Amino acid sequence: MMPSEPERASQAAREGALVIVERRRGTLVVTESERLSWLHGIVTCDVAELEPGHGSFGLLLNKVGKIQTDLDVAVSADAVYLGVAPDRAGPAIELLGGYLIMEDAELEDESAARVWIRLHGPQSAELGRRIAEHQGVVFATIDWTGLGGAAVLVKPDDVEGVVDVLVASGGVLGDRADWDRLRLEHALPVFGVDYDASNNPHEASLERRAVSWSKGCYLGQEVVCTLDMRGKARRRIVPLAIEAPDVPEVGAEVRDDRGAAVGEVRSGARSAVLGKVLALATLKRKTLDSGVPLTVDGHAASVIVDSE
Repeated sequence: MMPSEPERASQAAREGALVIVERRRGTLVVTESERLSWLHGIVTCDVAELEPGHGSFGLLLNKVGKIQTDLDVAVSADAVYLGVAPDRAGPAIELLGGYLIMEDAELEDESAARVWIRLHGPQSAELGRRIAEHQGVVFATIDWTGLGGAAVLVKPDDVEGVVDVLVASGGVLGDRADWDRLRLEHALPVFGVDYDASNNPHEASLERRAVSWSKGCYLGQEVVCTLDMRGKARRRIVPLAIEAPDVPEVGAEVRDDRGAAVGEVRSGARSAVLGKVLALATLKRKTLDSGVPLTVDGHAASVIVDSE
């Protein structure tokens, strides 16, 4: 299970399937007849009509619209599996359990019994579906980056065997650095790294990627809609391209043309595709609106307007 070289991993995400094992991701399982309709009224993504083998990427908010975790939603024939951020299974099950009253649904924490394997790239769905048929694992299509994607849930003791089969079938095993490069190339922030439970979807720049604007009510919707109608969050996570030889440290200050600190770097990586240093940083909204030149550690930085 040795990860590949950065260039090969990047090519796999663009043309094949990059395999990333998410051992720290928690797993909640919802069963019984009203599992989908109940979840649909709570989470930000549209899950009511999801069929087995399909999934979605969304968020779990509290009633004031703060993100409690990101969510990978994977639907099987008899259950819905929720992938939650590291160390967020407990808070998530407590929050969800408070809204499970009269519905025919049961909620359990199966974090110790499941490991998420994420596949990224245009061949991910085909590869994941094939492995599910032969290995008897939970599979669902989920696209995090826009390149195509799928999730496979396996028992902890089966991870190495399933990964070996995925690689033998054409997948390329990547590591955390490969995932960071990929997500930064597509401006995808991660809970606990780029944002946390103090942020709302607009501040995390996820209001169009992880929130459905065509579904009905969900927990925290009123606050999210009000912020969207009124316009602008005071701070946002934005992607930066930095003209620097090295990746900046987490917490490095972003400065404007007067030398004033206007934000900070939350994560960074050197892109194998673009050949430059990329970062996700929190920036003040007024700085974004002004369009003033920016620097990080004395090196010129620019906001990537369209990173998709």
